[in-house]
Amino acid sequence: MLWHSIPHSAMKKLTKALSSHRFLNSLGSCHAHKYISNIQSAALNGRLATTVMKTNLQNDEERLGELAHLLKICSVKKTLSEGKTLHASIIKYGFECHSYLANHLVTMYCKSGDLLDARQVFDKMPERNAVSWTTLIAGYGQDGCHTEAFKLFSQMNREGVPPDCFSLSSVLHASSGAAAVEPGKQLHAHILKLVFEGDDFVGNSLVDMYVKCAKMKEAQQVFENMPKRNVVSWTALISGYAQNGHCEEAFKFFSQMHRLGEQMNLVTFACVLTAFTNPEALEQGTQVHGHIVKAGLETDVSVANALVTMYVKCGSVDDACCVFEGLPDPNLVSWTAMIAGYVQHERGGEALELFSEMKLAGLKPNQFTFASVMKGCADFAAVEQGRQMHSHVIKSGTEWDVFVGNSLVTMYAKCQNMEFAEKAFDEVATPNVISYTALLAGHAQNEQCVEALNLFCKMRQLRIEMDQFVFATALNASASLGALEEGSQLHNHVVKIGFESDLFIKNALLDMIWPDWTRREGYETIFPNAN
Repeated sequence: MLWHSIPHSAMKKLTKALSSHRFLNSLGSCHAHKYISNIQSAALNGRLATTVMKTNLQNDEERLGELAHLLKICSVKKTLSEGKTLHASIIKYGFECHSYLANHLVTMYCKSGDLLDARQVFDKMPERNAVSWTTLIAGYGQDGCHTEAFKLFSQMNREGVPPDCFSLSSVLHASSGAAAVEPGKQLHAHILKLVFEGDDFVGNSLVDMYVKCAKMKEAQQVFENMPKRNVVSWTALISGYAQNGHCEEAFKFFSQMHRLGEQMNLVTFACVLTAFTNPEALEQGTQVHGHIVKAGLETDVSVANALVTMYVKCGSVDDACCVFEGLPDPNLVSWTAMIAGYVQHERGGEALELFSEMKLAGLKPNQFTFASVMKGCADFAAVEQGRQMHSHVIKSGTEWDVFVGNSLVTMYAKCQNMEFAEKAFDEVATPNVISYTALLAGHAQNEQCVEALNLFCKMRQLRIEMDQFVFATALNASASLGALEEGSQLHNHVVKIGFESDLFIKNALLDMIWPDWTRREGYETIFPNAN
């Protein structure tokens, strides 16, 4: 996008932002109006930075302020080409040595994803402050360059620049993204030496880092040592226990938070609800629902979506439906969660009805919606409805999506239409192991054992990673064909990779040797402890 292609609505926002800028308040109304008019004209003609230079500003300080302000706009809008134009003008007018503008340039390049140029600006700065270091460290962390973030933080220490709470938080975020517990622990020790652990901003980042490294004991220790905890601290710990499958601990800290009168927000409720994933947790989930109602948040779409998902996972689809129907304006996530809930609990008819209602409401299904509906068609062998869904998929242009393609393969295979299953497989842009497994299972389930074994051989040739289910399916196909030699080779391979103790594999092997009791040695190999 170029400045001359800025939409009218964006131009209005730019004008409003410039009009509210502090420097303009010091100008007379006539001068301010003229300045804004010049900026608008320059934006339309791609001469924004030049206009700032030539406009009758009082001094370089004002020009620096305006250039910084325009770089902020580029950062927010992630308009890299315009930012580079401004950068060129900054160099042209001799402002490249100003740390203030250089920091804004680093920020702009980081937020636009251009870390190479960000680093070049950083390296050329004659003086760097904590803001300079923190901005680039944060940029590396957000872009997944965790090693570079650690290296830069180490360089910052070597050069004697004292870190602040923001730089420490940024490098801790990089540790979280890398799930790098050892560097994270080293950072924690460094923070203790600097006496920063008492800072709630750093403390929250430490909790988050340990949570994302699945070190909940350490996360809780940091949390309990914090002199002051806020809603972010509590939510981070609750979320960590929920994400790591510790339902009881998540609910315990949620209850403790409530007893202490700590304020909860939408994220707190949404996080704790993810902890309840089975029928045994339904009572706890219902208690949290009660707190949500008391807080007046039951109609917030993000919280309601979390409630729907929780009730579905806990086996109470009717409660999920009540929450869904209470939403004044359900979004696509809401509809998809409810459709998926019906499908998971074998209520495919209601799932298809709800899909039709969703379309009447004007919402466009995404790949997850289609996948859920097609699973419902597959479970009920509703081939006609499945074909209709396939037609919707083609119209939406998502037939190339691997998630949708896999669902189509499974649906047609379960509806005993392997011709269409193969066509759906061929339409997937980049089939993955799930795609191959779905087609392999379809061939086996529809007694196309030769095709199943041929596909299995192709998977081996392509070096596609295979799990126990794939081997069990191939063994079943060998048993159905009476292909004992191929089955024996498969058995040897299964033993070699360590899958021989899997129950599905054992059953498949037993089916293969059962007709021929002369193969007693095969039985003893599979069940060495049998009498």
